Amino acid sequence: MNFDLELASPCNAKCEFCPQRFRGVRRKRPFMDEALVDKVTSEMGEMVHDEPVHVVLCGMGENLLKKALVIRALDNVRRASNGAATTELVTNGKNLTLDLLEHESFRELEVIQVSFTGHDRATYEDIFRLDFDRVVQNVVAMNRALPGKLHVHAVNLARLQNHRSDFERFWSDHGVRVQYGQLHSRGGSLDDPEAYPGRFRPFARCEIFDLICFVSSDGEVLSCCHDVKSAHVLGDCRESTLREIIARKQELREQAFGGFEICRKCTDFTFERPVPQPEAS
Repeated sequence: MNFDLELASPCNAKCEFCPQRFRGVRRKRPFMDEALVDKVTSEMGEMVHDEPVHVVLCGMGENLLKKALVIRALDNVRRASNGAATTELVTNGKNLTLDLLEHESFRELEVIQVSFTGHDRATYEDIFRLDFDRVVQNVVAMNRALPGKLHVHAVNLARLQNHRSDFERFWSDHGVRVQYGQLHSRGGSLDDPEAYPGRFRPFARCEIFDLICFVSSDGEVLSCCHDVKSAHVLGDCRESTLREIIARKQELREQAFGGFEICRKCTDFTFERPVPQPEAS
């Protein structure tokens, strides 16, 4: 089972293609409280007895705004799964500092993904509203400390296409891998024309819903990571177990559920299943 865990919904960046910048993220609680962190992470870790578990600390905010919560969550998952669950961190890198290495559960992260779009200082700072030099220094230092675990993830914006080689060369010179993702609509929250490539993802083929359980800073399991307004709540972790909520998701699939309101404008094809091809006659 794959979990996306949002410990924090605020962000210290204001990326131009993120709802944080133009509409904000609607959660009742900006940070998950410790008691709830303990409950959900313990339940996640215990699921390794039934199936592989992968926990990604991500969401619509910057989880490293509360480093203590990040370490608490990682420690809990590690303890509950006896080290069998794998973990990943998504961050903008501003608070990705070497003091985090004091914690074994942080050093055991399988992946650290740093969101970074912009081939030079001016472009990056215009997009993210963060200090270019500070973030680069943090990324380079952490990559040296944990070689092979960290990569930079950039949104493949059309206006930056001519600068891709410069961007890749810059990070290659620092020994950092680069991956790309496409701009998408965040379930219709982003109205940039580039986010609409002429088609929408059919909910019937949505592997995000099938494979990922998204837990918001409120402790609510939402329809998916693109539910930035918390409009479609499948369950509350304060009242139900994760197993119970996941079972509800499975029931929806079995009932041929047609999707949520945000699905009608979703253009995220990250996990798109191949379209079946007709057999040759």
